[in-house]
Amino acid sequence: MTEPRSDAGLGLTTSSWLAIAAIFAAGLWLQLTYPTTTDVSWFFVVGEKVLAGERLYVDILEINPPMSLYLYLPAVLLEHITGVAAEFTQIGLMLGLVAGSMALAAAIMAASGRRAEVGRFLVAAAFVLVVQPMLTFSQREHIATIAALPFVMLMVARAGGHRVPIGYVILAGLGGGLAAAIKPHFAVALILPALYAAVSRHSWRPLLGLEAWIAVVVVVAYAGFLVLAYPVYFDTILPIAVDTYRQARVPILDLLANRPVIAMLLIGVSVPLVGGAEGRSAKAVVPLLAALGFFVAFLEQAKGWPYHLYPALALVYLTFLVTCLPRLAEAVAGKGLDRVTRYGRLVIGCVAIAGLAGTIGFLKYNSAQSLPLVPVIEKLAPKPTLLAISHDPSVGQPLARLVGGTWVGSAPFQWIAAAATARLAASGIDAETRARMQRLIGRDLAILATDIRSKRPDVILLDRARLDVDGLLAESPELAVLLGQYRTVGQANGVDLLLRQDLAAGNARIVGAAGVAP
Repeated sequence: MTEPRSDAGLGLTTSSWLAIAAIFAAGLWLQLTYPTTTDVSWFFVVGEKVLAGERLYVDILEINPPMSLYLYLPAVLLEHITGVAAEFTQIGLMLGLVAGSMALAAAIMAASGRRAEVGRFLVAAAFVLVVQPMLTFSQREHIATIAALPFVMLMVARAGGHRVPIGYVILAGLGGGLAAAIKPHFAVALILPALYAAVSRHSWRPLLGLEAWIAVVVVVAYAGFLVLAYPVYFDTILPIAVDTYRQARVPILDLLANRPVIAMLLIGVSVPLVGGAEGRSAKAVVPLLAALGFFVAFLEQAKGWPYHLYPALALVYLTFLVTCLPRLAEAVAGKGLDRVTRYGRLVIGCVAIAGLAGTIGFLKYNSAQSLPLVPVIEKLAPKPTLLAISHDPSVGQPLARLVGGTWVGSAPFQWIAAAATARLAASGIDAETRARMQRLIGRDLAILATDIRSKRPDVILLDRARLDVDGLLAESPELAVLLGQYRTVGQANGVDLLLRQDLAAGNARIVGAAGVAP
């Protein structure tokens, strides 16, 4: 007996809708359970600062282009309008964006004759876009993956020579342009599928379609806006970033030796083996090529951070789930398959599923090292002004947002000094480069000292675990004098909680009871 369909247009069964709803509910629960990631929390702070009149790249030392602000500014604006914290609003906006991307991708599939596959595609897409990201949820890589998905599905349609309604084409092109504008190297994830479609059709038209022009216009318009609106970024921030942050690169062999990378590559290779003819068709090859493009971006950034790998992981697992799970079900049933084919599929399938489970945990990263200090701060300095002295952005965020504080630091952490220090530690740098790095470190410490002197934060987070504090104070005598005006009232995971002396004196009894955070 065939299960009744709840949507004849897309061919979804009731069980598909229930599965998608359950996955969204699980994703919502996960995001409400985990703290907001460091980067997302910081961009909320940047949004607050910009709305308060501070100037990006002048008053706020941010290393990323302004798209990183604009992606999160709507949640901050809604917080100002409704009073609902941006952390919660962002979750809702992201789930809505995922639903819209899935709906558009499914509509493109249905229009290109793949209506029968839409149900399992949507269930798989819901999983890789809502649950698999974990603490990569709402990161720029997550948003880029969501935005690019309809474009990737459109390239599958192009490879098959199918016509797609112009409205879908326009929306897919806008999504592709947004993905490339977030980080320019993400364009490789769009170009490779388009090249495959062109080769498949023996025509240049898939490379020159309306969606490609729209994506290019979005990227060019954004680049032009950057040049006109933020010349200071190109004059000041970008040269420093290229000289310091860009130079901190993990060797490519170390990147390739990463367990999740190995799992992802093995599973990508398994798709044509397990998926049979479908695994070698455009419906599998195109998303795998998009994953390869995102993987190239991961290697090009060469930081090895988990969230940089997420887009490639997501598309590989989406392809595996859509293409290979039906073949694995056939292998379990064992009907019409020889023994070698059956057990070969089952072994590869078990390895792939185990790899998937392992990479979910990989997409978590530490943003909670200073969070045990939250209750101490709430007792001693409710809604404080604060900043961090650290080479790690997670020391100050999301703690600052959780305590309802106002961030008075010019940067989330001393990223210029951190990157320059890392370059100094590298072998083979010449005397000129060494002197330049020392000047950048001195400049960063001077900015920090100015922030403390002029803004007199209530609370300072001092990262002793990752900083040579004695060397730092020797480098900047002014900073040593300024920190003498603070008292250590707590500690967690190597992070000292410093409270301004006048506040500590006014809360002597509470300070004495607060002790040291676990």
